[in-house]
Amino acid sequence: MASSSSSTAIAMNLETVFQDQGSPKKKANQISLSYLPDELIITIVSLLPTRTAARTSVLCRRFQHLWEASPSLQFNSKDFTLSKIDQFVAMIDHALICRSPSQPLQSLRLELSRYQKIHKDDSFLCSLLVQAHSLGLRDLTIENLWCVVNFLPTIFSIDSLESLSLPIIIPYRFDGFPSGFGLTCLRSLSLRLYLIDSAKLHQLLSELCSLEDLYLHIKSMDRFILSSLSSQTIRKLHLTIGTGNPEFKTLRLFLPSLELFHLENLGFLHIHGEVPLLKRALISLYEVHAEDVNAVTKMLNCISHVEELSLHRSIGVK
Repeated sequence: MASSSSSTAIAMNLETVFQDQGSPKKKANQISLSYLPDELIITIVSLLPTRTAARTSVLCRRFQHLWEASPSLQFNSKDFTLSKIDQFVAMIDHALICRSPSQPLQSLRLELSRYQKIHKDDSFLCSLLVQAHSLGLRDLTIENLWCVVNFLPTIFSIDSLESLSLPIIIPYRFDGFPSGFGLTCLRSLSLRLYLIDSAKLHQLLSELCSLEDLYLHIKSMDRFILSSLSSQTIRKLHLTIGTGNPEFKTLRLFLPSLELFHLENLGFLHIHGEVPLLKRALISLYEVHAEDVNAVTKMLNCISHVEELSLHRSIGVK
């Protein structure tokens, strides 16, 4: 089986292969794809955006439907003008909604900024997510969907998920993350929160019994009072904290399994806590004032046992 790097290299040149297939000179320097087994072609195609992967169907009759078996699908609405967004919907319908149950789906990536400008009905996206669930979806990434809260119950019902990345969640019509869900396989979670009650985040983390990697981007601290962050299983934490309420100053960590901590602190925050297994810390501080020196010292003392420490202070700090 080809390595991931070699498959990626082939994928990067795949369009060139069939765009220049009429040139005898270039033919001599190109891979004869006809000699590759179907399994390898499908692996290569899975590394391409789905719109590009579909174009491989013109290579030859044998390739006509191979892209449809790709375990990884990537749909980007920005590839289509607003007047042609129905083609975007049709491509999803063909590649996913009509997909055979005998072709499991590993990864699904959706960029929906232009789609949501035209289509206001949630039923199509719900049916898409339900179909992905039936295909055993493991990795889901959704980008630029402002009404993502409408789909949280459906998303959190996909019990096969191992990795989940969601667009920014705002408080409008947001009553909290679903509870009692079955995401027992989820190991990686990426969230972007804006003005969300921190109690809802605590409840979510308490139910994710297998979570190891957490990317948490808090856009504003004006109303998001996060005084503590706790988990027995998280090993990697990437925490980005935006500017906000100057009265909010302290975050206590209870992360006994944490090994890697990456902090981007845009509005300086005092962080301390219990991280006994921490091995590596990457810290970027902004808006650090003279009165924050003691807090920085305490934070560094808290992680003094790390094997690797990278500390960065932005040029413009006071």
